[in-house]
Amino acid sequence: MLFQDGDVLRYFCPWEILSALAFPPTVVIAFDLQMAFQQVGNAISPVHAWIQLAQTYVLLGKLSIFPCDVNVKAALDKIMADAIKLSVFQPDTDGKFEFLKPVVEEIPDDESPVTKHARTEVDFTGKVDATAAFVVQAFSSDLVRTALMKFEPEFVIDKSVAVSK
Repeated sequence: MLFQDGDVLRYFCPWEILSALAFPPTVVIAFDLQMAFQQVGNAISPVHAWIQLAQTYVLLGKLSIFPCDVNVKAALDKIMADAIKLSVFQPDTDGKFEFLKPVVEEIPDDESPVTKHARTEVDFTGKVDATAAFVVQAFSSDLVRTALMKFEPEFVIDKSVAVSK
């Protein structure tokens, strides 16, 4: 799927699609890009899978093998909390498969963390307000408020230029 990213027209990568579908970072896909897109295209999101299982539970009633005291909101919140956050992972490969590994900011061994100490002396005798004073400015311009888009983006499958309505 193509989309316009600033001035560039580009494809979503399989990891962006999996992230949007709320997959966990433990998912593994094929290294071959065409195969990876096929896997992602055939995937059912964890949220939809959970909803279908919950519907099965309701239909089966007492015959269901699923637990009966499930909090729907808590279950879906857990799925979303465990979903891929692309800002903290980077794709890696073993030549056959791609997987995500955490982005770790390395600190050189010769640098130790700076020790901080709490202040013990204060030479302030004035009053401290709970909040800082600020001024709210109301503008009449359409540029400073949320507005509907003047066109709807249209995604295209091939490499031709995206057309806007």
